[in-house]
Amino acid sequence: MERRGADRRAVARPGSDRRGRAAARAGLFVAALTAVTAIPRPVSLAERGWSPVNEALAVDSSGGIPLELNDAVRATIHLYRNGMRDWFSGALSRGGRYLPAIREAFEAEGVPTELAYVALVESEFRSGAVSGAKAKGFWQFMPATGRRFGLTQDSWVDERSDTEKATRAAAQYLRHLHDVFEDWNLALAAYNAGEGTVRRAIRRHGTNDFWELSRARALPRETRNYVPRIQAAILVAQSPKRYGFEIDPDAPRKVETVEVDGPFALRDVGRCTGLELGTLQELNPALLRRATPANRTFDLKVPEGTAEQVAACLESVPQVKTHVVRGRGVTLATVARKYGTRVSDLARANGLATRSRLRLTRGTELIIPMPTPTRSVLSD
Repeated sequence: MERRGADRRAVARPGSDRRGRAAARAGLFVAALTAVTAIPRPVSLAERGWSPVNEALAVDSSGGIPLELNDAVRATIHLYRNGMRDWFSGALSRGGRYLPAIREAFEAEGVPTELAYVALVESEFRSGAVSGAKAKGFWQFMPATGRRFGLTQDSWVDERSDTEKATRAAAQYLRHLHDVFEDWNLALAAYNAGEGTVRRAIRRHGTNDFWELSRARALPRETRNYVPRIQAAILVAQSPKRYGFEIDPDAPRKVETVEVDGPFALRDVGRCTGLELGTLQELNPALLRRATPANRTFDLKVPEGTAEQVAACLESVPQVKTHVVRGRGVTLATVARKYGTRVSDLARANGLATRSRLRLTRGTELIIPMPTPTRSVLSD
């Protein structure tokens, strides 16, 4: 999605300008790379056969996008096999946990399933990846674009990190971009640079061919590198062994969902059920605090086979107390003193910096890290 400037790259991945320059330099030696990598003539996914290393990594080629093995794509493959080898291998292995569900969601939206590997390039399949421009999650949604496609962002949750909801939103966004530009390469370019940037490039240069626009430098450098990175990732991911990768993909995690009504501390749920706090946080990355949201229901994901136990636990565990800031000049220290808790505990429970003098804006809702039977919401 539209992200301007070099800081748009997610902090969880090493896609820096330095590597982009390395890829460009490598393109000058494409003849040598052809001999080294043994990459055949350009093909489309539909005509390329594949002997799977592991079924979890198979690429569905039905309705696939055309892939072009030009200098830029070859150079990026070389980069993945060499300077970024460990990064690519780790990301592809991690993706095994999520790829089946991503492909299913993309297929349901009419999007080529091989575009699941956009998440590899965007975030290494890390739900917590955040860029300097505040793009977040698997699909690096900017806040406004996330809201546009129905992803809730408030003081309790950020659904850009919800792998299921964000994946559906990404599929809808990619389909929308393809409807606009009628070309998957241009759709990917718009996903990276924004629709307006791509429209202006097409209008100025009189072509809707991404590769021509790239050669004319009509698009930002990051975008000119972005589409080859996606295409190279698809080619390598569909046949990792062929390109020298031995991938042991993570297995998908089987989960169940429990509907939770109101704010419950994940710590209390963990103590009641024996589940690790880290497991609950990992399965529910959209939660910004260590608690489910107040004044609404939340679908809490739990390991398969534990839903009944968690539901029973919630009947006996009290909801956490919440505090809504109403006055001016309220700080964490002010609230901590009121409830007899420590500033560090209060900050940790709410995902805030541990600065006791940090002034809280009116309307901020805090969870109070103390056992209590009450379910009321207090205010100044």
